[in-house]
Amino acid sequence: MKISTVSVSVPVSGLQRRVSIGFASDFHIRRKKEIPAIIEALERLDTDCLLLGGDYCEEADLVEPFFAEVTELKRRAFAVWGNNDLPFERELLRAGRRWREDDPEEGRVCWLFDDLLRREGYFLAGLSHLKRPDLPENRLVFSQRPLLILAHTPDAILRLSKTEDVTLLAGHSHGGQVRLPFVPWWWSHTKLGYRHGEGLSRRGRNVLFVGRGIGCSMFEIRNVPREVYRITLVPEGEWERDGKGDGGGS
Repeated sequence: MKISTVSVSVPVSGLQRRVSIGFASDFHIRRKKEIPAIIEALERLDTDCLLLGGDYCEEADLVEPFFAEVTELKRRAFAVWGNNDLPFERELLRAGRRWREDDPEEGRVCWLFDDLLRREGYFLAGLSHLKRPDLPENRLVFSQRPLLILAHTPDAILRLSKTEDVTLLAGHSHGGQVRLPFVPWWWSHTKLGYRHGEGLSRRGRNVLFVGRGIGCSMFEIRNVPREVYRITLVPEGEWERDGKGDGGGS
């Protein structure tokens, strides 16, 4: 399994200095023999903070061995669950721990369920995966800034107003998973659609970065590159001065 490490800069409104983080999502592990390649890719990110965007395993008995290896990386790891993780709630809660403000960060992966915590130079919010179709209309309001949001799906941004100065990291779309030359996206698996289905985009004052992930959903067919990300969070003013502030989206 070839997994590429992609370096990318992402703007964050109100950030005062650059911050490096690792980001990966959509592993969809089907066999134990896939775990070493994924762990090697995460280790290559070489960042102190690792953010994981959900959809980890396809079988319950793979959850513990995978997260045992993630713990051995000795990184500060914060994670959310995806739609594929909901059947494995018991196994995931054993493999990690829910975040509490009075807990040290070292140790097992820390699950975020609509939680907000202070990091060095910014706030991190982890949004739980939406279980009901009416939830996207429930608005979330975060007064803390600068704010980075970790979610499984880019559709989580629909829970916030377009006027919010926030940056969201997500996966879920797999970059389409299978792409054909000269043919538009046939599947983005999001309400936002393919315009926000991969890479960097904007929705009003929201900034979105959507990763392509690693694994396959439904069928084990994929020609979109498998990727993990070494992300540099950049102050938005610095981003605009560098001439990168023309991101699309609506």
